[in-house]
Amino acid sequence: MRIVFEGIWGSTIDYLIKRITEDQEVPFDRVKVSIPPPPFNGLRGWTYALTENMEIWKQQNETEEDIVLYQHSVWSSYAFASALVEESVFANDELSLFKDMCEGLSELNNLPDYIVYCHAFPKTAHQRLKREKSICSTINEHGLMETSKSLIAWLDEMKDKGVKVIEFPPPFSDDELEQWYDFANNTLKEVFNN
Repeated sequence: MRIVFEGIWGSTIDYLIKRITEDQEVPFDRVKVSIPPPPFNGLRGWTYALTENMEIWKQQNETEEDIVLYQHSVWSSYAFASALVEESVFANDELSLFKDMCEGLSELNNLPDYIVYCHAFPKTAHQRLKREKSICSTINEHGLMETSKSLIAWLDEMKDKGVKVIEFPPPFSDDELEQWYDFANNTLKEVFNN
């Protein structure tokens, strides 16, 4: 079983994966950390992320019974890239090519069994990125809002394809992360321990 965890840059996805790994109350065999396409370098950066994530995805043998958690995946690559493309012919041409690459590669592999999506408030996500001195902290709140919209539209597409989606609302602040984690952890335990 493949379970993909997704969320915008600066969401609680890192925290959730880290805590699940530490607590080991949700059954899983391995965690694979992939990367969303970076908000810089255009097609070059996006293609690097896509091919790396595809390689990580292909490492699990289709006959394995293991439960593998993926932090990001190839499936959301286009949604990330399309959110921040600049309004120029060159950037849009790159995006069109990248879309073709994503769709072509996606057709060669099985869809995930589940997507766990961590919603985020763009303002809180931006503050978190700045506090962590992330290279993605250059993305402003508007950019994070556009990324959120793009990923939510992508989630609807995945639901239409039959992928099961579990969505978690964002905590109102980092002070509520512990409570938020308890809720998320209990929900995931109910789903995956049955």
